Amino acid sequence: MIQAAAAVAQAKLLKRNRPLVVGWAITHQCNRKCAYCAIWQRPRQDLPTATVFRIVDELAASGTLRISFTGGEPLLREDMGDIIRYVREKGIETRLNSNGSLVKEKIDNLRGLDMLLLSLEGPEAIHDAIRGPGSFQEVREAMRAARGQGVPVGLATVLASTNLDAVEFVLDGARDAGCRVMFQPATRLRLGGRAPNELAPPVGPYREVITGLIARKNAGDPAIANSLTGLRHLIRWPDPVRMACASGRISCRIEPDGQVLHCSRGAAGATPGNCAEASFREAFERLGPMACDDCWCAGRVELNLAFSFSVPTILNQLKTLVR
Repeated sequence: MIQAAAAVAQAKLLKRNRPLVVGWAITHQCNRKCAYCAIWQRPRQDLPTATVFRIVDELAASGTLRISFTGGEPLLREDMGDIIRYVREKGIETRLNSNGSLVKEKIDNLRGLDMLLLSLEGPEAIHDAIRGPGSFQEVREAMRAARGQGVPVGLATVLASTNLDAVEFVLDGARDAGCRVMFQPATRLRLGGRAPNELAPPVGPYREVITGLIARKNAGDPAIANSLTGLRHLIRWPDPVRMACASGRISCRIEPDGQVLHCSRGAAGATPGNCAEASFREAFERLGPMACDDCWCAGRVELNLAFSFSVPTILNQLKTLVR
């Protein structure tokens, strides 16, 4: 933690940019067609294992402390277990986002994970309506399998028009599992696409839910992973809210084909480098700093606030580390 704090301070105050936290969309393949997502429609462009290993070597040399793998569904890659083990051998904290469908089958490949992040949208009928028939039970089985192997689990809930009344259910599930849940709003456009997102929540009821979460957080509810500062940012969705961005300073995103972006949304006018075609360092340095008034990804909001030295956010992250 001290190492991370020193690196953040150097990036913030001395302009010494380092990719401390990297989000890596390791594949666009997905076996689900979630109602608010269009990523599964993108073409497959997965990098070969050897190229992934070479990029991991460069990340380790650049001082990366955490890699969070996402997709698509990362576990559709047959080499995902090998990739996780390789990253862990480099001493890098390793997290993986999954829809849960393949966790039970591939649990032996996940034993080295520092965190398995699963999506839970509400009770079975609500969750399955968003993510597909049978998906709720898959998440339940994934949680049991992970606990059985000692893999820490976190939950993520996208607040949409259909699950605003399901927050209590999700929080109860997190408490029963001994984990925490991160809340964020559904985007106005479908994730990874340009079509309107029919599940985007109505603003008034959404803000009432966030108000309730703020009250619970103030009361000390341990199941809420968002910081108070993060929730106070999210309550202003969808109004434009400018915040300092950690992307290009201490974080970035790698796409399945090796493109290095600020985040999953990219950046208007930016020309991304590609770490599969050139060095990662070269691609990262092409990013440069950016500012954004449309950031609603809860994990990225928390990172941005920590980069801005938000004390409540940093203390909240410390609580996560000691759980």
